[in-house]
Amino acid sequence: DANNLYGYVMSQPLPVGNISWLTPEEVNDFDVFKYDKNSEIGFIIEVDLRCPKRLQLKTNDLPLAPEHLNISYEMLSPYSKRLCDKFNLKHTLPSKKLTPNFYPKKNYITHYLNLQFYIEEGMIVEKYHRILAFRQRPWLAEYIHFNNERRKEAKNEFTRTFCKKMNNSFFGRLMLNQRKQISVRAPTIEKDCKNNLSSPLLEFFEPINESLTIFKMRKPNLILDKPIYGGFCILELSKLHMYKLYYRNFKEMYEDRCELLYMDTDSLYISVQTRDIFSDMKKKIQHIRF
Repeated sequence: DANNLYGYVMSQPLPVGNISWLTPEEVNDFDVFKYDKNSEIGFIIEVDLRCPKRLQLKTNDLPLAPEHLNISYEMLSPYSKRLCDKFNLKHTLPSKKLTPNFYPKKNYITHYLNLQFYIEEGMIVEKYHRILAFRQRPWLAEYIHFNNERRKEAKNEFTRTFCKKMNNSFFGRLMLNQRKQISVRAPTIEKDCKNNLSSPLLEFFEPINESLTIFKMRKPNLILDKPIYGGFCILELSKLHMYKLYYRNFKEMYEDRCELLYMDTDSLYISVQTRDIFSDMKKKIQHIRF
């Protein structure tokens, strides 16, 4: 389990301004390895990526560069299909999931530090499409540190949970998609109901009873003042942290004797073959809390 994953990532350099596209000439000359995590300038990059066969064997546990895919029945593995048949499970409409896979990546958008990791592991960049540059600094680090310290000092579960939520909810606001926000109305006057029914902003309505109807309306105006690009960087750096935890620590130590069974956003469930797991963990003491 990666303790305080989002809190850790939110303490890293994140975008603060000076956002601009690189020119085609700058994109052609771009070298992603000229910049490290503490560089004053950061980048969000759109590329075409390919995972060669030799890397597919190495990263079969956890393929690099995950993407959202609509998973159809045809895409399921033979094992998954057998389970569907055995337990009479119906695979209905394709469902969109964040999916690690070995498909070629076209117009894949990622953080520059993630791209560095993918290239170091063996992925091949076939084309740079666009590069968005921004000035960055760890502007949330002090806030995150304050909440972490209050959480350590907390005397009860409520305060501990509150301090944790203060960090996580901040991330949620960064990712708020205001285009999905709606206005819900419940008029009780016939005139207001007719106005809502004829409004071009109407999306949906549901009669509750003879005197009450719920209307779902789009907002007439939107102020796009949430830095979603910051939330995107947090998600990317969270993936990078988990990739490094697995491939640069556990897989590096155990090689073929380590297998990923399951993972969540901030957790890895792994099977390890070793004579003394506690002795092994001591070698990685900087990454493990007992």
